[in-house]
Amino acid sequence: MEEEKKKSNFLNYFYTVILTFVLTLIIVLGSLALYVVKKNPFNVQACIISSFLSPGNVEVGDANTSSATTVTKFDHPLLSDTQEVMLDKAGIDVESLPSTISPEMEACFRDSLGDSRVNEIIQGATPGPLDLFKAKGCL
Repeated sequence: MEEEKKKSNFLNYFYTVILTFVLTLIIVLGSLALYVVKKNPFNVQACIISSFLSPGNVEVGDANTSSATTVTKFDHPLLSDTQEVMLDKAGIDVESLPSTISPEMEACFRDSLGDSRVNEIIQGATPGPLDLFKAKGCL
């Protein structure tokens, strides 16, 4: 009888410790997730959104060579240099973007982003990750 009580007490203590550890872990990870969503350290939201925008990871370089291939910069006629850099960082191939914008595409952009934001981008403002996510269907 005494042994069963000791074993039962040990199991209760063990389950309490495990449950406390798991709940603490959930609270810490939840707090970290809320911090990342609210404060956006290290531009994490842009990385998350760009992972949904890009079709997949593309590796530059050959597996048989130790050095990476040099990527030449493509000069898109409709984008400024900062816009090209931002799109490249978001994982979007600038060369695959159309070099002319049809009236239907512009209407789609205006419906998705709004007239004022489209005018800002035309004037040279860099589109943000949210702009890219909203206008993905227009490209």
